[in-house]
Amino acid sequence: MSSLAACAAEEKRREEKRREEKRREEKRREEKRREEKRREEKRRFFAGWIHFRLLIRFNRLKKRFSLMLKGGLYRVPGGVSTQYGG
Repeated sequence: MSSLAACAAEEKRREEKRREEKRREEKRREEKRREEKRREEKRRFFAGWIHFRLLIRFNRLKKRFSLMLKGGLYRVPGGVSTQYGG
Protein backbone atom coordinates (compact mmCIF):
# COMPACT_ATOMS: atom_id res chain seq x y z
CA MET A 1 0.00 0.00 0.00
CA SER A 2 2.77 2.43 0.86
CA SER A 3 4.41 1.60 -2.47
CA LEU A 4 1.25 2.69 -4.28
CA ALA A 5 1.16 5.95 -2.27
CA ALA A 6 4.85 6.55 -3.02
CA CYS A 7 4.22 6.01 -6.74
CA ALA A 8 1.27 8.41 -6.67
CA ALA A 9 3.33 11.02 -4.81
CA GLU A 10 6.19 10.61 -7.29
CA GLU A 11 3.78 10.96 -10.23
CA LYS A 12 2.32 14.08 -8.62
CA ARG A 13 5.82 15.59 -8.24
CA ARG A 14 6.63 14.79 -11.87
CA GLU A 15 3.38 16.39 -13.02
CA GLU A 16 4.11 19.49 -10.94
CA LYS A 17 7.62 19.65 -12.42
CA ARG A 18 6.17 19.45 -15.95
CA ARG A 19 3.72 22.24 -15.19
CA GLU A 20 6.48 24.38 -13.72
CA GLU A 21 8.68 23.77 -16.78
CA LYS A 22 5.77 24.71 -19.06
CA ARG A 23 5.27 27.94 -17.10
CA ARG A 24 8.97 28.77 -17.37
CA GLU A 25 8.97 28.02 -21.09
CA GLU A 26 5.91 30.23 -21.61
CA LYS A 27 7.59 33.04 -19.66
CA ARG A 28 10.70 32.69 -21.84
CA ARG A 29 8.60 32.83 -24.99
CA GLU A 30 6.71 35.85 -23.73
CA GLU A 31 9.97 37.64 -22.86
CA LYS A 32 11.34 36.82 -26.33
CA ARG A 33 8.17 38.26 -27.91
CA ARG A 34 8.48 41.43 -25.85
CA GLU A 35 12.16 41.78 -26.71
CA GLU A 36 11.47 41.28 -30.42
CA LYS A 37 8.66 43.84 -30.23
CA ARG A 38 11.02 46.35 -28.57
CA ARG A 39 13.65 45.73 -31.24
CA GLU A 40 11.08 46.17 -34.00
CA GLU A 41 9.86 49.44 -32.47
CA LYS A 42 13.44 50.71 -32.26
CA ARG A 43 14.07 49.71 -35.88
CA ARG A 44 10.95 51.52 -37.03
CA PHE A 45 11.79 54.59 -34.98
CA PHE A 46 15.34 54.83 -36.29
CA ALA A 47 14.29 54.08 -39.87
CA GLY A 48 11.69 56.85 -39.62
CA TRP A 49 14.19 59.22 -38.04
CA ILE A 50 16.81 58.54 -40.71
CA HIS A 51 14.21 59.06 -43.45
CA PHE A 52 13.08 62.31 -41.81
CA ARG A 53 16.68 63.56 -41.49
CA LEU A 54 17.38 62.75 -45.14
CA LEU A 55 14.29 64.69 -46.21
CA ILE A 56 15.37 67.68 -44.13
CA ARG A 57 18.89 67.54 -45.56
CA PHE A 58 17.54 67.24 -49.11
CA ASN A 59 15.21 70.20 -48.59
CA ARG A 60 18.06 72.30 -47.19
CA LEU A 61 20.30 71.45 -50.14
CA LYS A 62 17.50 72.15 -52.59
CA LYS A 63 16.84 75.51 -50.96
CA ARG A 64 20.52 76.41 -50.87
CA PHE A 65 21.01 75.41 -54.50
CA SER A 66 17.99 77.37 -55.70
CA LEU A 67 19.19 80.43 -53.75
CA MET A 68 22.60 80.10 -55.39
CA LEU A 69 20.96 79.92 -58.81
CA LYS A 70 18.80 82.95 -58.10
CA GLY A 71 21.78 84.84 -56.70
CA GLY A 72 23.73 84.25 -59.89
CA LEU A 73 26.49 82.19 -58.34
CA TYR A 74 25.98 79.57 -61.04
CA ARG A 75 25.55 80.23 -64.73
CA VAL A 76 22.64 78.31 -66.21
CA PRO A 77 22.42 77.72 -69.97
CA GLY A 78 19.58 79.60 -71.68
CA GLY A 79 17.05 76.80 -72.22
CA VAL A 80 17.42 75.02 -68.86
CA SER A 81 14.72 75.59 -66.26
CA THR A 82 15.83 76.12 -62.67
CA GLN A 83 12.42 75.26 -61.24
CA TYR A 84 12.09 72.03 -59.26
CA GLY A 85 10.46 69.32 -61.35
CA GLY A 86 10.92 71.19 -64.57
